[in-house]
Amino acid sequence: MQLPFIRMNISLGYRGLGSKYMDTKKPGEVAKNTDSEEFMDDKASEFSGTYYSEYWMKAAKDQYDAIESDAKRKTKQTGISFKDFSDEEKAAQLFYTLRFTKMLNFDIDQLSKKINIGHYSYDGLAFPLFATLKASGLDPAILVGIDRTGLRMSEIMDKSDLTATAYLTGANKFLSIQSVFDIPFSVPVEIEGNTNNKSFTFSHPAAIMSIKKMNGLTNIDPGPDVPVSTSDKNAHIENLKLSVAPDKSNLAVRRSTTMKGYYKTDVQKDLILYEDYYEAERKAFNEEKSLLESLEDSKKGRKYVDEVKSAFDQARKNQKEAFVKEAKDWFEQDVTDLKDNKTDTLGVRHTAPNFVYSSSFNLGGLIKKAGNNLIVEIGKIQGQPFIIKDEQRKRDIDAYMPFARSLEYNIELEIPEGYTAEGVAALNKKVQNDAGSFIVEASATDRIVTLKIRKHYLHNFEPAKNWEKIVAFTDAANEWVNTKLLFKKK
Repeated sequence: MQLPFIRMNISLGYRGLGSKYMDTKKPGEVAKNTDSEEFMDDKASEFSGTYYSEYWMKAAKDQYDAIESDAKRKTKQTGISFKDFSDEEKAAQLFYTLRFTKMLNFDIDQLSKKINIGHYSYDGLAFPLFATLKASGLDPAILVGIDRTGLRMSEIMDKSDLTATAYLTGANKFLSIQSVFDIPFSVPVEIEGNTNNKSFTFSHPAAIMSIKKMNGLTNIDPGPDVPVSTSDKNAHIENLKLSVAPDKSNLAVRRSTTMKGYYKTDVQKDLILYEDYYEAERKAFNEEKSLLESLEDSKKGRKYVDEVKSAFDQARKNQKEAFVKEAKDWFEQDVTDLKDNKTDTLGVRHTAPNFVYSSSFNLGGLIKKAGNNLIVEIGKIQGQPFIIKDEQRKRDIDAYMPFARSLEYNIELEIPEGYTAEGVAALNKKVQNDAGSFIVEASATDRIVTLKIRKHYLHNFEPAKNWEKIVAFTDAANEWVNTKLLFKKK
């Protein structure tokens, strides 16, 4: 975004038969840069062609009508009439129906892939979502812009440099499927802050493409200002109940983790099972039979029931290993005896958007014996925070971050029988400014030490002049890693 660079589009020149219609250049010719508005027109033409061939023609449109019909049927099964929904509710139901019938749809020939379906990724499916909304009589459009951490609009060299997202006009809502875990109305992270306001230093213009002619997406208007999420909306929250294990060398951990916003997807991919996801969606649609029951009742599927059961059992065993790996990677300590692992809330519906998972285990590396006393290296509970190295402390370019975000720990540490806690007041720390913060609040009773740890990056972009503010609170988090708590023998 800020360093000088050169982009060149080099192609084989051709001026032979048919070159007039292929828009090829003369060999050796240096062509002038194409204006970005022409690329917008090219994108509109591309969508117009797709609209004509995949929607306007009746045979192609039937696939989107089928999604609407299925959405109406599934809605009726829950005791509600689809026609009584608001446009926003209809859009959400269509989104979930498309996701369930097209992406979670069980296919025995794709069994090994479906077990790991979370690793599938998509391009946002702007046109299929647009066409699905259109077939249901809603008023959709497609927002076209650029990646906020990519090129400026003046630097694009092809329509493929542009991003596209389905958009529900009137409601000012976005719909995008880049993974099977995406939910409706979540703004894709790469277009956060897209705006046509040229007063911004790095504005990211966007355009809305909607229907003007019967067979074309040819109406191009300035796009809306795309909102930017706040740090509390993209959060990794650890709720931890800790106690000293009987061997006095490990912490016994009861953990519940909540992932919000853009933090969710990578962990969902690793921890959620296809079987659990499918069954949760089936129940949400009030479908009567489970996947295995449907197979047992099917002449084609009956012979695969044992294979599917075996695959699901193996996936569940692998899930425990994934929980162990995730815990080790997060706490950066030895994790043993993990049990009770489960995904409590999948975070795949906009009405319950947070991904919540839990487990119990022993955590090593944080307790040391000092005679009859115990030293808890409680600062290491956060793993190793982001370190700004000496050579990185002076910065003259702005900081583009993936998104505004927060890390939070809510800890209850049980004081062992026969011990007292000392040094609790020294655990408190607070460094806060308009770029972010690191705050620790500690208190204790005769039985429990309570810790609330908060680290916030308030923005997805900070100008270079604010770099020292980022350094200040990240340094505070790194210093707190060395904080210790003494359990003194009475």
